[in-house]
Amino acid sequence: MRHPALALACPFVLGLACGGFDPRCLGLAELIAVAGAGTLGLALASSGGHTLRTGALAAAMVGVGGALGAHDGLERADPGLRRAFVQHTGERSDGGPVHVTGVLRADAQAPREGGAFLLLTPTVVDGEPVRRVAGPMAIRLSVAGTPAADVVRRWREGTTVRVPGYLRVPVSYRNPGGEDAALSLARRGVALVGSVKSAALVEIVAPASGLDAWAADVRAGIRARAGRHLSASPRALAVCLAILIGDRTGLDDETVDRLRRAGTFHVIAISGGNVAMFTTACVVALRLLRLRPRWAAACAIGVVALFGAVVERGASVDRALAVAVIYLLAHVLDHRASPLNVVGLTALGSGVLDPAIVFDVGALLTFGASAGLLVGASATSAWLGARVTRPRGRRAARAATLVIDAVAATLAAEVAVVPISAVAFGQVTVAGVVLNLVAIPAMAVVQFAGMAMLALSTPSPGLASLATRATTVASDVLIESARLVDVAPWLVIDTHRAAAVVRASAPAAVAPRDVARADAPLLRITFLDVGQGDATLVQFPSGASLLVDAGGAAGTSFDIGGRVIAPALRALGVTRLTWLVLTHGDPDHISGASRLVSQFRPAEVWEGVPVPRHEALADVLETARRLGIPVRNVVAGDRVHVDGVEVRVLHPALPEWERQRVRNDDSVVVELRYGDVQIILPGDVGDVTEAQLVARLRPLGRVVVKAAHHGSRTSSGEAWVAALRPDAVVFSAGRANRFGHPAPDVTARYDRVGAQAFRTDRDGAVLMATDGSQVWAVTMEGRRWWTGRRR
Repeated sequence: MRHPALALACPFVLGLACGGFDPRCLGLAELIAVAGAGTLGLALASSGGHTLRTGALAAAMVGVGGALGAHDGLERADPGLRRAFVQHTGERSDGGPVHVTGVLRADAQAPREGGAFLLLTPTVVDGEPVRRVAGPMAIRLSVAGTPAADVVRRWREGTTVRVPGYLRVPVSYRNPGGEDAALSLARRGVALVGSVKSAALVEIVAPASGLDAWAADVRAGIRARAGRHLSASPRALAVCLAILIGDRTGLDDETVDRLRRAGTFHVIAISGGNVAMFTTACVVALRLLRLRPRWAAACAIGVVALFGAVVERGASVDRALAVAVIYLLAHVLDHRASPLNVVGLTALGSGVLDPAIVFDVGALLTFGASAGLLVGASATSAWLGARVTRPRGRRAARAATLVIDAVAATLAAEVAVVPISAVAFGQVTVAGVVLNLVAIPAMAVVQFAGMAMLALSTPSPGLASLATRATTVASDVLIESARLVDVAPWLVIDTHRAAAVVRASAPAAVAPRDVARADAPLLRITFLDVGQGDATLVQFPSGASLLVDAGGAAGTSFDIGGRVIAPALRALGVTRLTWLVLTHGDPDHISGASRLVSQFRPAEVWEGVPVPRHEALADVLETARRLGIPVRNVVAGDRVHVDGVEVRVLHPALPEWERQRVRNDDSVVVELRYGDVQIILPGDVGDVTEAQLVARLRPLGRVVVKAAHHGSRTSSGEAWVAALRPDAVVFSAGRANRFGHPAPDVTARYDRVGAQAFRTDRDGAVLMATDGSQVWAVTMEGRRWWTGRRR
């Protein structure tokens, strides 16, 4: 067998993926089957012919991987630290902060938009020592405000800190097409999340020591020295730090998004390419010092290990370092290591140490690109070489060969990762094949020129200045080359959009089987789970769509539009919005709007009462205008008709003065009327405004209402509920939210009139459909409901 390590790694990784995909769905029978496959495989491997032994060994590795993946997955699905927290405090510590002492697992991150993030392993909680328990042990804390740079620099890996944090269980948004965010964080080692009100509350108990302190000092020195040299170009500084030590916090979201669409984002993340270049440079330098090959490889292992200690660690860094060390160690032992065997051995070791690696997109990209290079680059180069006429002349022919090899390597790597990119990022970029021929050399220049800039800063300022200039130019080339996707957007294929077209042409599974009894085309309404916020999607029979609000929360930079609502819209078959309605400017209603405007390009944006000085609302409207999307101010009496559905605006009236701030009672109230069915979406209006609206209501036979203001006791007044007498009410509220929504007296009020209650905090997204006579509903938690026909 030419590649035994690879032959063992492939079935083992398959087993890990099968066992850990959703361990909570694995029953006893499945676990016994996985264990049985492993046992049978090992038994057969000890006897029989070569083919039988090979197949049996593969079965054994699937079984071993499956058992290991299931065990690890079960621990991550319900971490011991999270379980202990819930038993002691509940799902969140709203009663007061939890005093946590712990060791920082990485340098603090300070994003451009402000705040900071700490990742720590707790040692003491509220004065009690923390026992080591099964599963992830890390807590991720966001620090409010904008901490001073010198303060953030003191929060280094290995430092022991004490913080009063408001902790909570990670929120999972249960929507069509959504991921389990809590499980995703657990796969990255995070059990709990939380917040700290101020940087002044973060107390350093003990500074980092030993190797951690040395590495933190080196990183701080690199940041300081690079900052002095590249002060004139913040963008070049951000790129340089990303490539040298893996610190990407200085990159703005627009640049990151463009690099991802261009397929060149990987060059600014420390991974295989960076480590390979650094390792090669070390070996070459040591050989120039006249060290023998084996001694050069041995010394390079030490240098590469120190490099790994300095850069900001991550799964991609660890994998790349493992490959480099294994390859160098093989040279030290004078063993001719097959590159594919090195990849296989690294996959085996990584899977044993961290079974969740099979769900790490970075890992899949690394191994996929490596396999593509090793398996397909030579064949692709030969195929291209046979079809390209090389120029005459030795040097020209050699240059042409280098170009052909580079194109072949890039093409092989890009083709290998196409399925991964399509599923994980929702896109396949054709531009990457061309742009990587520019981006990878530019990355190499930044890496080596950046190191030269730092090393020559004191002994040779003149040469350091030249290196600074080279770093700046190469960074600009790397970033600006990605603008090709802005000029030619057709080079990026949106696979999520393509999948959405397919879903839109098929019957959407958003209502129970009773929908088969529908008497007319279906109007679909989905109340999305966006935590303590609002977002409701209306899909008309012909495919037009209206989204009312875009979720979010105050004081957070979480991209709820891109990471929660957009995947749900695509899963529901929406490729472009027809209307986006902003009921009012509170952050729990509009935080995701800018991202959705950019991605789904609504034909029109509706706004109610203008609030010119409201910055967040102005940003959304500016994004729309920049993209040529008309913005319309709607008032009571406005209406449109779509596919037999009347969409009416019940509120607000024309304002009598310019608003200086957002007011709940200025919310846009939308009513949908289809046949004998009425759906009301009232934003955050209070009971006084509801009482005024009662006179405008013309209740139909079937009524569905979204409870105003998330079920707050200041809304859903007696007059409103009595006038509507809804068949169903939907409360859009966050799980274990600190406001107590929905209020018990409000839920009781709807219960007294016989309304079927749905809650996004318990049910997840609520998906409804109506033919104008009946209403069906199904929730992400599996609840089903049907009004039946009226006689």
